Amino acid sequence: TPMLSWSFCAFMSRATILIVEDNDMTMEIATLLLQEAGYEALAARDAFSGVRMAEEKQPDLVLMDLHLPDKDGFEAVRE
Repeated sequence: TPMLSWSFCAFMSRATILIVEDNDMTMEIATLLLQEAGYEALAARDAFSGVRMAEEKQPDLVLMDLHLPDKDGFEAVRE
C-alpha cells in the first residue's frame, strides 16, 4: 500500500548505518553518499571496532568489508 511504502521510506531515511571499511577513500565516499541520502552513518576501520560499535550502537544496517586486515568480514558478521 502507498502508506506502508511511505512509512518504510520515512523510517529508512532516519536509519543508522554502520560502515566497516579499512579503505579511506571507500569509507569517505560511502559516508558522504549515505549522509546525503538522509542516513546517519557510523564508521569503523577494522572488524574489532565494527563488532564493538555494532553491539553498542545497534545500527539498522551494517555494510561490512569482507577483506579487513584484522579479521575476515564473514567471521566478524557471525560474531
